[in-house]
Amino acid sequence: MPQYLSNDVALYVTKTVEAAYNDGSATGSNYAKIRSQQASFVLPQVEFLNDAGVPGNGHEFATQWCANYLTHPAVTFTDDVNYAIAGRLALRALGGTVTTAQQGGTTAYKHSCSMLPIASGRQYPSFAMAAVLGGASHRFAGCVVDRFRLSQNRADRPQYSADIVGSGKFTTPHGLTSLPSTMDIAACLTGAGVSVYWTDADGTTTFSGSGCTLRSWSVEVANNLRLNDRCPGDSTQTLTYDATTTAPAYAGKLLRGSRTVTAQLVILLDSTVVPWERYVTGQELTDVTFKAQSTAEAGTAYKYTINYIIPKARITSVDPTDSEGDAAITINLTGMYDSVTGGALKAEVINQETSNYV
Repeated sequence: MPQYLSNDVALYVTKTVEAAYNDGSATGSNYAKIRSQQASFVLPQVEFLNDAGVPGNGHEFATQWCANYLTHPAVTFTDDVNYAIAGRLALRALGGTVTTAQQGGTTAYKHSCSMLPIASGRQYPSFAMAAVLGGASHRFAGCVVDRFRLSQNRADRPQYSADIVGSGKFTTPHGLTSLPSTMDIAACLTGAGVSVYWTDADGTTTFSGSGCTLRSWSVEVANNLRLNDRCPGDSTQTLTYDATTTAPAYAGKLLRGSRTVTAQLVILLDSTVVPWERYVTGQELTDVTFKAQSTAEAGTAYKYTINYIIPKARITSVDPTDSEGDAAITINLTGMYDSVTGGALKAEVINQETSNYV
């Protein structure tokens, strides 16, 4: 019997979102290959109920074993930023309607969205994913981005991390044909192609570029999905092996909870501690921008880009820290409500996808 390495796993995510929650996609060409530095494969899990410890049996042991629900599959994708599938996940993590606009008549297109408006409900865009390693071949429906994070340490290539949660519904084997053999990253990037800045009472403060004192940064949105949001009448899935059958149910929705938007910058200590002064006086910052760009252009003068922007923010703390022996400060930020966008974060992705980039 063959054996496998963990990094032999093949992972896929749909380039399209589900038309209706849990409908999945059985078309291989709809999928994009995705990498993750945390190599793992996914196995469906069933929640079983039993009567262990229930008075009346005359003992403490279980006598019944009943399938109840398929539990939520969860996976974290962590990798260098790319301008293909990572950009899609960055947009899905916000949930708002994506608008696409050609840039300056070039081959570059910008895809933008804000957070899902409260009036639009709490169900975020859902999609399907597949994981294949040896006999573990599964396709999962009803997947939603629970958390998305962009980050960078020094001038390393910026990273993204996405926590994905599914409804529990699955297909095995995955049944997909014509799956891609390689991952589309759209363009290479370097850590030097990053811009971090905000607007304050004195104008634009830029932390990257000439005279840079920026040591690390991160920005994150957490959707705090409502797990195990079960209802009478939820659909069931029949599972049969060796003539034994169970029929656990699975969740029919995966709604967001209370969302949070946070960010952090670590910068070297200067002769004045202006961020601390803005913190103690409660000053508002606007357009706090974290932009990861490629060295290549999607179109003349328009580089491949993933950009998270906090329209309004406050500094929640400024803490002293050490950065490889250098005196530094850690600036923690929280996103505030912005009435223009109806949320606390917006996203922009620039690449050469002309449409249906969601």
